[in-house]
Amino acid sequence: MVTIVNRTPLYCPRAGTSTFTRRGGKRKREGGQEFTKRAKGTCEFHKEVILLARSNSKVVPRQGLRHSLISHGFCRSAFCFDRAWTASELTNSLSSTFFHKLGEQVSFRMMLGCGSNLMEPSLGPNQELDGQLLFRVMKGKNALYLLPSTDLVEDAKTPESDIESDIDLPQYPPRQPSNRTESGSATSPYPVTDDSIDGQDGFRDGMGLGSVLKKVIENPELFKPLFMSYTAKLTAAKVQEIIPIARSQPTGSNRSNLEERLIPYWLDFLLDLEEGDEEITLEDVLIFTTGADKEPPLGFSPKPSVEFQHDSDNPLPMANTCGNILKLPVSHENYEMFKKFLIMGIQCAGGFGFA
Repeated sequence: MVTIVNRTPLYCPRAGTSTFTRRGGKRKREGGQEFTKRAKGTCEFHKEVILLARSNSKVVPRQGLRHSLISHGFCRSAFCFDRAWTASELTNSLSSTFFHKLGEQVSFRMMLGCGSNLMEPSLGPNQELDGQLLFRVMKGKNALYLLPSTDLVEDAKTPESDIESDIDLPQYPPRQPSNRTESGSATSPYPVTDDSIDGQDGFRDGMGLGSVLKKVIENPELFKPLFMSYTAKLTAAKVQEIIPIARSQPTGSNRSNLEERLIPYWLDFLLDLEEGDEEITLEDVLIFTTGADKEPPLGFSPKPSVEFQHDSDNPLPMANTCGNILKLPVSHENYEMFKKFLIMGIQCAGGFGFA
C-alpha cells in the first residue's frame, strides 16, 4: 500500500518558468551535465597586433622602434578576434587587415613575446592555431606579432625595414655574448644578468627619443644631478633658499611688525644648526617641513615656505608636509625660548611634521 503525503511544492510553475530559475546562470542538460549560458559576443576577444618590418626580427619591438611601427601603420590596437575562427579564417583575417603592407605574395608567422624575445607557439602533431587555441595561448599576453617572410617595403624607394631611421636613436655596437657573472661589469660593480642588459638597452632607446640621450652625452655635468644622488651637505643659506619666508601683507601691519622681530630668530637658528653643535641638524628641519632629507633634482612641488602661527599661542612649531609649509610660533619674547621650543618640537615630531 502506498501512502501519499501532501507537501507544499518547492516551486510553482508559472508560464513555463520557475521562481527558482536564475537568469543567465548555470542550467542542467538532460544528462545531468552543467553548462554556462554564454552571453552574446563573449566569443570575441581583443588584442594588439603588430606586423614586424623585418623577416629576421627576434626581439620584441620597444620604445623608439615600437613608436615608429605604430606611426607607419604596422600596428592595430584592440584587434577583434573570434574564438570560432578556423586556422584559415584567422590567417585570412590578419592578412586582409595588413594587405596594404603584405600584398598577395608575402606570408607571415604568428609570434608571441616571451620576455624580450619573440617565440612561435609550439603546436602538437596535426594541431592548427585557430581562434580558440589562440585565445588560450594569449592569456596574459598583450600583443600578437606577425613575422613576415620577407622584409617589407612601403614603396620601391622607402624600405620599411629602415623605419628606425625616422627616430633619432644612437647606434651601439652589437653586444658580445658573455656569462651572467661578467656581463655589465664595465658599467656596474655588481653582476648584471642578460635581462638587466636588455633593460639598459631599452632605457637607452627610450632616452634616444627627442635626442635626449645625445644632449646628456654632450652635457654630462648639467644632467648629473638628475641621475646621481646629491650628497652635498645642507647649509643655512641653502635652507633659506629651499624654504623662503612668506611675509604677511600689508607691510607695517601688526602681524608684519611681529614677523620682523621673529625673522632674525629664525635665521640665527639656522646658523646655529649649521655649526653642528645642536641636538638636531638642518636635515631634520627639512624632514620636519617636507618629509625629505634633501631637495629633489627638480625641486619640491609645491614649493616650501615658512609661515607664522598668528592665530595660535602654541609655543611649538607646526608643519604641513603635504603643502611643504613650516609654521613658526610667535609667542616667544626672546631667542633662547624660541630656539628651545623649536628643537623640542622637531625632536618630538612623530615623523609627520607635527610636534
